[in-house]
Amino acid sequence: MLWLGAAALAVVVLVGGGIGLLLSQGGAGDEVRPSTEDESNDEAKTDDAGTGSAGVATTLLAPAEVAPTTTALVVVTPTTAPATTVAPSTVPATTEPPPVQPLVGDLGLAQLITQPVCDDTYITVLASAVDPDRYASAVADSLVNYQGSNYLKTVETCSSLRPSVDGADIYVVYFGPYVSRDEACDARVFGPTDAYVRTLSLTVPDTHRIQC
Repeated sequence: MLWLGAAALAVVVLVGGGIGLLLSQGGAGDEVRPSTEDESNDEAKTDDAGTGSAGVATTLLAPAEVAPTTTALVVVTPTTAPATTVAPSTVPATTEPPPVQPLVGDLGLAQLITQPVCDDTYITVLASAVDPDRYASAVADSLVNYQGSNYLKTVETCSSLRPSVDGADIYVVYFGPYVSRDEACDARVFGPTDAYVRTLSLTVPDTHRIQC
C-alpha cells in the first residue's frame, strides 16, 4: 500500500508541473511573439476572406453588372437608279412643210409667181398679158401650153423689163433664166414664133432689144 501512495503523489506533481508550464508559456507569449512568414500569410488570407486586422468584417462588393453593348448592324443595300425611259417622240411620220407665202402680184394659180434675180442673165419671153380682166386666164393658158415655163410681173422684177402698157401692169410667161444669150435664143423654138429674148438687169434700159 505504500507504493500506491507514492505513485499517486508522483502523478499530482506531474500534473501540477504541466499546468504551471502551460501558464508560464501563455504569459510569455503575450509579451513577445515573433512574427513568422506563415502568420503574415495567414493574416493576408484573413483580410482576403473579408475580416480586417481589427476583427471588422469587410463585405466584398460584386462588380456592377454592365449592360452589354448592343451594336446595331447596319446593312447598306446598294441603290440602283431606276432606268430612265425616254418617251418616243410624237413627231408624225410625215410633216407637211409650212405654206409658202406668195410674192406680190401672185394670181392665185396652181403655179406660184416667180421673181428672178436681176443678175444680167436672160429669159425667153413666150407670152404677155396686159388685160387686167384676163390676167389669170391668159397666164394659166400659157403655162399649160409651154411646159416648164414660169410667170412674173415685170414691175416687181427688174428695171430692164417694161413695167406697163397704157397704165396696165404686164405679166410675162417665160423660159429661163439662162446664163448666155445663145441659150435663150435657142429656147425660142419651143415657144411661139414671136418669142423674144430679154435681159434681167438693173442697168440695162427697158427699151433694149436682143438680136438672135
